[in-house]
Amino acid sequence: MEQYEIRIVQQGRAVRVYPSLQAGDYAAIRRGQSLAKGQDGFEVWRADICVYAQQPAEMLCADL
Repeated sequence: MEQYEIRIVQQGRAVRVYPSLQAGDYAAIRRGQSLAKGQDGFEVWRADICVYAQQPAEMLCADL
């Protein structure tokens, strides 16, 4: 199991952060999709590496 941080970016740039233990990147991305509920953008981070970012473009991962 690996430690991930899932960041849900709501409209207005409010960010909710969820720590998550997952078996791998794919599982963490799927968890992010379920937390975002198709309405918000989200990012999945493993340590300091952004492994996935879904729009909007102004998200933190896009700035790297």
